[in-house]
Amino acid sequence: MRALLILCLTGWFLQADELSLLRGSLGILRKGGPVATREATPGSPVDQIAMGLPLADDRTPWRARFIASEWLLLAHLERLKMVPIPDVTSAQRDLDQAWTLIQNAYEQSQSIVVGTRRMNLYQGSDINLRLAATRITADQVGQEMVPEGLSKAMTSLALEVSVRLMQPDRMAKAAAYVASRADLSPRDTTYALMAAAHGGAWKHAIRWALELQGSRIHTALHQSALVNPECFDYSVFAQSTVPVGPPGTFPTPTSRYLVKDLRLRRRDTHGSAASGTALKATSGETWQGTGILPNPLLRVGSAAHWQKPGPIPIPLTGFASSSGMSLCGYALLPSGGQQKESLSLAPDPGRPGTWMGRLVIEQPSPEGPFVAEFDVEMDLEAPA
Repeated sequence: MRALLILCLTGWFLQADELSLLRGSLGILRKGGPVATREATPGSPVDQIAMGLPLADDRTPWRARFIASEWLLLAHLERLKMVPIPDVTSAQRDLDQAWTLIQNAYEQSQSIVVGTRRMNLYQGSDINLRLAATRITADQVGQEMVPEGLSKAMTSLALEVSVRLMQPDRMAKAAAYVASRADLSPRDTTYALMAAAHGGAWKHAIRWALELQGSRIHTALHQSALVNPECFDYSVFAQSTVPVGPPGTFPTPTSRYLVKDLRLRRRDTHGSAASGTALKATSGETWQGTGILPNPLLRVGSAAHWQKPGPIPIPLTGFASSSGMSLCGYALLPSGGQQKESLSLAPDPGRPGTWMGRLVIEQPSPEGPFVAEFDVEMDLEAPA
């Protein structure tokens, strides 16, 4: 019996020692620099601790999961600086583990009752036993949760990990964690916007985009989309409206379509005749091809993106519902002002591979804006 007790205690202290090592290593990663990059070496003892932490064992303290998840994220970011960069498979594995740990940590922590608001790191989490031991009623449980600051830190970590994974189901969950928070930092608001857009929480995506409007982050989001044709322009969600219909679900989290052709037919024009001369000349009242080269249209969860080619390439980003897509975007004109465009698309049930919709282009001028509306036919090749 004594031997068994000693064995149990030895295992206990080994666990505590491992967690102490993990916390010390996390402090190094937080400081950054060359030392942090070396600390993030794949396969190190600390890496093995974080990757080997039990996921389905309720006896693993939520704080341990939280620490290990943050360690894996920071280690992942440091490894991106290494030459050569570790392979994609290992990076995905690290982030998958980080997500599972932080999800479990947050959800486990929400059911932990801390009678004195001070909990030992290694304390168990059986809610029924602790309720019975402390005689806390069900009505009091909500008042005896983990410290608010730690809870917020966990949801912030969940946001970043989910966005770096670019997995819509996890982004939806992370966005839900912070949906009721009104104190998100600009960094967290950016991640929340991305998570909500891809996760189908469209009203929250618009809300968080509006909070960033006019900021340097808002400008940076737009500039990134102008530089990288496959970068979603999250800034435009401040101008979006929630489309009709639910977000729906998709066979794969990420779909890469190929826009093979685009045909336009002018519906209407109004506004300054002078500023709209070029637009009027490009398309008559019959269907006309645009001569675009094949280019990608991306759909990740409940958001879609297409950089519309032309003399002024415009990144169009927006919502992807179960029945179609609603995109919008803008770009600066050489003459000054912004050209704004919106594009709505839905599959043509009678012609597989053809999508139909409407394109609206607005150009500025001293006499006032000119607006042209076009019917659209797009030949869109679905991913294999």
